[in-house]
Amino acid sequence: MAGVIVHLGACGEDAEAMARDWALLDDAERAQAARYHQPVDRARFVARRGGRRRLLAAHLGVAPEGLRFGEGAYGKPVLLGHELQFSTSHAGDDWVLAVADVPLGCDLARLDPGFAWREVARAFFAAVERKALDALAPEEAPAAFLEVWARKEAMVKALGHGLSFPLDAFIVADGPGAPYQAGVAGWQAAVLWPRPGLCVAITVQGDAAPQCRLVQPGETWTLPLAEPAAPTPARPKRRLMVSPLRLARRSPPAQAARHSA
Repeated sequence: MAGVIVHLGACGEDAEAMARDWALLDDAERAQAARYHQPVDRARFVARRGGRRRLLAAHLGVAPEGLRFGEGAYGKPVLLGHELQFSTSHAGDDWVLAVADVPLGCDLARLDPGFAWREVARAFFAAVERKALDALAPEEAPAAFLEVWARKEAMVKALGHGLSFPLDAFIVADGPGAPYQAGVAGWQAAVLWPRPGLCVAITVQGDAAPQCRLVQPGETWTLPLAEPAAPTPARPKRRLMVSPLRLARRSPPAQAARHSA
């Protein structure tokens, strides 16, 4: 059973914190930060990259500024010189870093007020998915949509194929610990809801559902962490129940990024 440590982060407006994060970045990361036109986007990028370095360095017991990163064939970030596996994702000021000893992918998804998720479902979901969502109460369907979406994205990021791997090439089954049912073998999923409206999906390589330990922003932690608790999605009462042999979807909306910065 894979244990995954899930660090949730939040970007702030503290100038001193941004300066500390900036000092950790390498030349390539600073050049990438400079390409952001909006100050808020630049600050978020610096906070995410600085946080990634600090947390991974803490896991490895090394200096954060000494870490080196590369990319897989399709752009998936990799840590050079170490076997530790990680995956990142972000939405607005929120970001997440998932760490494990096995290959994994994570996705953080947020349902903003007014987001036309039903239009996305009509454009990218299979008929059976739309039918299942339509069967849920109005107050339950958005969270169900968000969870399936996040699990799809986490799977694609775990595989590391980027946009070359379509979301309808595999199937997501609903329910805690449910494996991916078709199109991919040997992968398991878990879902966390750090707060209402914010969903984190974790996909790991293995035969059992991952056990995830969520570390909230500002929470003090040291290694080794306590035994991870089983994920308990804080989703509305009814669950999205779809035949595990027919759940499929196509491509993400433009706002979704397969490999987060």
